[in-house]
Amino acid sequence: MGFNWPKGIEERPLVQKFDGNVAHFKDGSSAEIDAVIFCTGYKYSFPFMEGKLRLQSSPSMFPDNLYKGSVYLLGGNNQLFYMGIQDQQYSFTMFDVQALWICKYILRKISDEPKSLSEMKSNAQKWCQKRSELKNCHDEIDFQTEFIADLSKDVGYYPDATKAREMFYTWEHDKKKNIVTYRDQCFTSIFTGTKSPRPTAPWSQAKDDSIKAFVNKK
Repeated sequence: MGFNWPKGIEERPLVQKFDGNVAHFKDGSSAEIDAVIFCTGYKYSFPFMEGKLRLQSSPSMFPDNLYKGSVYLLGGNNQLFYMGIQDQQYSFTMFDVQALWICKYILRKISDEPKSLSEMKSNAQKWCQKRSELKNCHDEIDFQTEFIADLSKDVGYYPDATKAREMFYTWEHDKKKNIVTYRDQCFTSIFTGTKSPRPTAPWSQAKDDSIKAFVNKK
């Protein structure tokens, strides 16, 4: 991933085999190791759903066959929704506006909905085309900012997408600058104008994501 890792951490290519406590990597190098942690990421899996209703897509910033990134287009009669299924730069902000959009869609409170299936598929294909042109994290931030703004215009949610986008640019810059300290930086909420409190100890030492540590501070 190219981050500036601290001493004792390094990136290696794919593991090919283990020989005792020695790991052998794809580039021919090897290293003695103490433990292996499997960080497998995410894969979509809906084994509990009927095949024709099951989303078939690899993780991406905009999975195929979802109108507005939400309404499933290959079954379900426009009454099946996949929410928060995208790869993410944003997270809870996106979930929030997407949930609101889905609720208003169900209640037919979105002025120009529902559209014909062909229009919905065409709209989804345009987003998938934009997705295919993404080259880096800044492109992904711009893309997801645009996606949230698109949902927001239908439901009157988002205060200022530009401010959020700039915040994410800074966040990515902080990660590139120092992967150990980027979580110690403070940001101001675009909703409330409140700046987050500075951690009492560096995150790399505290390793504490609790509400008590980050929210209930005086």
